[in-house]
Amino acid sequence: MIIDGKQHWWCPHHKWEGEFDGLYMTHKPEDHHIWQKQKDERIAKFKKKKEDKKKSNSGGNTQNNNNKKSFTMSDKLKTALCTQGQLTPEQLDNIVESAQDL
Repeated sequence: MIIDGKQHWWCPHHKWEGEFDGLYMTHKPEDHHIWQKQKDERIAKFKKKKEDKKKSNSGGNTQNNNNKKSFTMSDKLKTALCTQGQLTPEQLDNIVESAQDL
């Protein structure tokens, strides 16, 4: 069968809990094992990349040896708090300093 200009074959290997017994796929039924291997490799590569990214992001602040959490504020947030929150820069600095002790 041609779908969107691409050849598809009925592959009976695609079964799912009685919902369907095969699907039209872009691989031939006899090549299903090759397709499945490539799919598994893509998924494993994606999961490894995701796990590596998670590990690199979970390192936190490596310069902070005593494991105290640090709080930094962007200039936009400072401006918003000083204008909309009606805080003076000194009040904001005092709040941030007191939050460092938590």
